[in-house]
Amino acid sequence: MQEFRQSSSEVGYRVIDDSLSTQIVQFIGRECNRAPWPSLARVDAEYSDAVRNVSRSLLDIEIDWDTLGWKGGLECAKEVIAAQFPQLTQEARDDLFWYFSFEVRAVSEKKPRT
Repeated sequence: MQEFRQSSSEVGYRVIDDSLSTQIVQFIGRECNRAPWPSLARVDAEYSDAVRNVSRSLLDIEIDWDTLGWKGGLECAKEVIAAQFPQLTQEARDDLFWYFSFEVRAVSEKKPRT
């Protein structure tokens, strides 16, 4: 499938939103941190709500970790992110996945082991 940038509306092509993608990359902060450090302060005001909505939607990703295991669950999450955000560049989707996987790891380390 070919990609067109934001102004295209042709059927059969994926429309990429470069501006939103750039704002998400800036929000997550991969270039300035070794771990995700999301900050709306790095996002242009007009994109704050959209970026916030995208980042919050990561919380809604449901993974059956018991069935899929760690590696399978992360692969599933990567597929979900790609399906939910086809309008984003690969870089933005990769950063969202990086953020998601970091958050999942942080939460799982805080849970008591049974």
